[in-house]
Amino acid sequence: FWVVQGELSKGNMQPELMICGAILSGVYCLLVVIPTIQLIRIQRRVPGSPWTTQKWFLIMTTLSSLVRGTFFIVITVKEDLAPENFFMPVGNPTATIMLNIPRILFFSTYTLLVLFWAEIIHRVRNQATSFTLRLRSIFLTVNLIIYIIQILFWVLLFLFAETNDMGLVMNKVENSFFAFLSILAATSFIGYGGRLFLLLRSYPVESFGRTNKLHEVGLVTSICSSCFLFRAAFLLFGTYTSNTAIDADALFLLGYYTLVEILPSGLVLYILRKLPPKTLQLYSDSSHHEYENRIIAPTAPVTVHRSNTFFRNQRN
Repeated sequence: FWVVQGELSKGNMQPELMICGAILSGVYCLLVVIPTIQLIRIQRRVPGSPWTTQKWFLIMTTLSSLVRGTFFIVITVKEDLAPENFFMPVGNPTATIMLNIPRILFFSTYTLLVLFWAEIIHRVRNQATSFTLRLRSIFLTVNLIIYIIQILFWVLLFLFAETNDMGLVMNKVENSFFAFLSILAATSFIGYGGRLFLLLRSYPVESFGRTNKLHEVGLVTSICSSCFLFRAAFLLFGTYTSNTAIDADALFLLGYYTLVEILPSGLVLYILRKLPPKTLQLYSDSSHHEYENRIIAPTAPVTVHRSNTFFRNQRN
């Protein structure tokens, strides 16, 4: 360790920060490999199965972790590209984009789970299919608007890259905007996760799988809402305190990315570890969605009513 630290100290970047970057890049590479393997296993087990929420979650988790891991590999190998301030990389638009792409992908990935929970809740309440399609349209529209706003921020950052004052203002506005989105995502998890939790509690205690599903929903809701609230708090703190010593501290960055991305990703990937049954390929797409309902967002399948049908189906 001391030999490595001595070699790293020859550069401009703090050796502790480079070691932190190497650790984070390794963890994110692991978060690339795990969902990729899981997706391959699903495809091999059920060839020709439709693209479900579970698969999209795995793909988006892979993309988000790939970009984040690549960033930490780059700054570890080529330390002159590392920003002095990870929350306010003023004058370094390339680093800003590399830092922001994973977090916006992460936002879309987990709001996709909220969308799925919302669809399940409304199906249980016998809402029309058109209402479910309307939810998806709202989800896509909101995400499209957010991506357009984010791209506009990046364009402005490149235009004012040579102007430190304007660059500083743009970074503050951008971080404040994403802090607001993080609070919105946390509120969505608490709202729909809480409603799903209460819905599951309304089933009889002796119902098959009720306790496990309650634990899963409660755990996912708690972890995901907390990670988005932590991100909002860290973003606002790092943006408006302008404390470079803290923002570039190795332990601070390690704790930040562990709390807001690594921990929730690892948890949800663990919950999604189950594979669809091989017999699923003999049925229609609706059968696959029924399986997905049981595994991803532990609640009722599409055909469920306000009865104990879900738990009876779990036994079959």
